[in-house]
Formats: sequence, C-alpha cells, structure tokens
Amino acid sequence: MKEIFKKVFVGVLAMVMVTTALTTFSTDEVQANQNIRVVWRTTYPDGFASAAQEIIFTGEQPTIIDDRVFLPLRDFEQLPGIESIRWVPDGGTVTNRHGEEIHHIAYASVLVYEWLHREYRQFALIPNASSMALYPRGDRFVTGPIAHDWIDVGIEVRIINDRMMIPLRMLEYMHREISVSWEQNTRTVTISIASN
Repeated sequence: MKEIFKKVFVGVLAMVMVTTALTTFSTDEVQANQNIRVVWRTTYPDGFASAAQEIIFTGEQPTIIDDRVFLPLRDFEQLPGIESIRWVPDGGTVTNRHGEEIHHIAYASVLVYEWLHREYRQFALIPNASSMALYPRGDRFVTGPIAHDWIDVGIEVRIINDRMMIPLRMLEYMHREISVSWEQNTRTVTISIASN
C-alpha cells in the first residue's frame, strides 16, 4: 500500500511541476507581448513630418486591456502641447454635468495647449469613468467649477499599480491637434501632432 501511495504521490508531484512550468511560460509570454513602443512626431500642412521620438515610460508601461491600448498618463508631459498633469488626491471637488458637486474625489488635472487653435484646454480625468470634464481656462478644479462640457470617450480610465492609465483614443479627445494610430505587427503607437 505504501508503494502505491508513493507512486501516486510522485505522479501527482510531477504533474504539478509540469503545470507550474507551463503556467510560468504562459505568464512570461503574456508579459513579453506587452512590449509596446510609443513614438510621437510633428506633422505639417505640406505633408512633412518630423522624425519620430520615443516616449520613455518611467513607471507603469503601456498595456493592452480588453483589446484596447492603455497608456500611463503621467509620462505624457513629454509631449509638446501637454502643459501640465497634476494629481488631486481625495478631497478635491468636481462638478458633474448636472451642476451637482462631487466631493472628496481623486482625479487628474490636465492642461493642454493647442497651437493651431491658440487655446488652452483643461480637463479632469476621474478613475473608472469614461467621461472627462472640460473646464473653462483659468478655473481651478479644487474650487468645484461647473464643467463647460463633458466628453464621453466610451472607455473607462483605469488605475493600475497606483498609476492612471488612459485609453489611447482619449488623447484625441483631449487634444484636438493629436491623432493616434496603432501598428499591430510592430506593436507601436504613433502620436501625430499637427502644427503650422
């Protein structure tokens, strides 16, 4: 009986080791597939485009969630036109589209400048929300101004490892002179910024 138990135990142990090895391989493969390159370039009316420059991500890396590319918001201060990105911790106030104040909510405040429009635009991005609030320039979010408009992107902003991750397409809504594209074969995001 002991001999049978020993053989069964060794067989089960071997299966567990093989399964663990396969699981580790699968996890490594998924992580390797997350290597996403993000570049930006300036485009001009005559069709000329500047050389692509790569964005260096200092913390959380770009990732794919539910077949959507998500990018860490903080590192977009490297882009021309993104003037500032500031995190407002719990205690801030945001006013929803109905004029109701939502207190003690954490959000990101983003200020962009559009050269062709010669205009600043200021946004509040709220975790787990698919809409972002557009505020009149000069208002401070912490005072709870009524948003000029709410822009629904249709994909929720995520928090991953304490970093705000935004869907790739949100950049186009945030900055009207930006267009984005995704190249599946090279796993490259290209951000084109229009200029005159």
